[in-house]
Amino acid sequence: MMNGAVSVVFTKEIPMGRRTFEAVAKLYLNKETRRGNTKSDTAQRVLKQMSSRWKGMDIGDIRKPDVADLVDDLKERKLKNATVNNYLKYLKAVLNFAKNERELIESVPKIVQLRETPREFYMEPHQVQTLIRFLDPLRADMVEFGLAVGQRNTNIRLLRWDQL
Repeated sequence: MMNGAVSVVFTKEIPMGRRTFEAVAKLYLNKETRRGNTKSDTAQRVLKQMSSRWKGMDIGDIRKPDVADLVDDLKERKLKNATVNNYLKYLKAVLNFAKNERELIESVPKIVQLRETPREFYMEPHQVQTLIRFLDPLRADMVEFGLAVGQRNTNIRLLRWDQL
């Protein structure tokens, strides 16, 4: 192995057309999430762009230099690191899907996330109180509870009595 290339060995005989990045991405997108939902619009959009980029390319031929080229192209488009990381997250998900669930490849290239800029906006206590005044009582209670215990919206909405 040279130049950061990852050795890829196919573990199952699958027709070549089914091992392209776009075919595996389509299989990944058709698979339900853990909660039984369809994949997000963002996942659909990002993987569609990557599928057109690697159209006809065998999933096992994607190497670190291909990932680096993708990152460079995304940075040239002036995308923030968080957005680039979103692309990398979905790329990693498809490659892991090909490896772990479809057994099409034996290994996945190491994909390193970019450093993101820290959040710059925090609400002052008086801003939070102003926000709460404009919310209906249920949402106001949820915001106050979330601030008191440090949980996010989804964690609060999905909280069950047996978890208290």
